[in-house]
Amino acid sequence: MKCAGSVGDTRTDRSGGTFVLPFLFPGICYISFRFVYLLSNPVFLLSLSSTADLRMVQSVLFVCYENICRSPMAEGIFRYMVEQRGLQHCFSISSAGTVDYQSGSPPDERAVEVSVSGGIDISSQRGGIAHLDLLSYDWIFVMDNRNYEDVLSLFPAGTVPPVYMVTHFLPDGAGREIHDPYYGGVSDFEHVFQELCHALGYVTDIVSGGA
Repeated sequence: MKCAGSVGDTRTDRSGGTFVLPFLFPGICYISFRFVYLLSNPVFLLSLSSTADLRMVQSVLFVCYENICRSPMAEGIFRYMVEQRGLQHCFSISSAGTVDYQSGSPPDERAVEVSVSGGIDISSQRGGIAHLDLLSYDWIFVMDNRNYEDVLSLFPAGTVPPVYMVTHFLPDGAGREIHDPYYGGVSDFEHVFQELCHALGYVTDIVSGGA
């Protein structure tokens, strides 16, 4: 006799009667038992939590002096790199300056020009200033030693600030400064753009876990 709703297979025996192959029903019972077991297993639940953590949005901030040259280019380059990897949903990306002289201003026209030449549009960015909400960022990348000291001074005593030179992960020249091109020409901006592309390739590898 076949149970209503069972998943057993029906076959005809040599006498012409029918019987239910039982091997499928125990399989379903095992799967159900296994599912309940996994849900009650703390190790399994922890692994789910870890997977969820990996999918959390990471906040990344780039900082220079006035937020019109280096950090807007860095923001644009990094945004482009994570988009190329299909990881734009994994990051919240912004930039800021350590002073407010250019707050609300667009990036320097030379920074915009050089970035566009590299296939990146930063023209819609507007200058901002690094505030005390720095604690909300997972990664803060600065351009030079002065930026580094200025940003560190904004953190409360006793904290471990997630502040790095943008070149921190370079295998060659880690920690070197990216100099301000403001008083130079377009060629100086082009040089900074290339330096940032090189450094941010490694940054992207690290902060995205090599994805």
